Amino acid sequence: MDWLSDEAKGAGKITGYILLIALIDVALVYTVKSALINWGIVPGPTYVPDPESPFKYFSWFTYTSILVQAPLFEETLFRFVPLTIVLFFTKRPGVVFTFVLLLATLFGAVHPYSIIGNVQVAIAGLVFGLIFLKCGGLQGRVLKAWFCSIAAHAMANLFLLGYEYYEYLDYVL
Repeated sequence: MDWLSDEAKGAGKITGYILLIALIDVALVYTVKSALINWGIVPGPTYVPDPESPFKYFSWFTYTSILVQAPLFEETLFRFVPLTIVLFFTKRPGVVFTFVLLLATLFGAVHPYSIIGNVQVAIAGLVFGLIFLKCGGLQGRVLKAWFCSIAAHAMANLFLLGYEYYEYLDYVL
């Protein structure tokens, strides 16, 4: 875990980490989803022919909630506050990483999804926790780390919205 001890510095490097973590999150989420479906652990999706967009009921509030409110609230509740408290008492990477794993599990568990959705959200919580640590959390720069985790969360949500829309278009076309 030595790579966590070097703080990401500079706008270009931080932006790169945010984009990379968001892409890794989306890739892991859908890899786990595909694996669980292919192994028969969870049933695959059943598509009902519907020529209308699944986003037809989305409003500006829905997009704001997905891209701003959820990342801000969830990163505050599941990364910023608890990790700031833990980092106040210890900066030992093993202890902090264990706490990140526990928070990721809790993050997945509180979402009202099926088991596959909870696993996907827990994976996301883990990668957002890692970006929090990499962008200054371990060095005590928790506001910077918080901003980076919010940005990564919002970017991942944006990528997931795009992917879901792509799946819909692939299905109807």
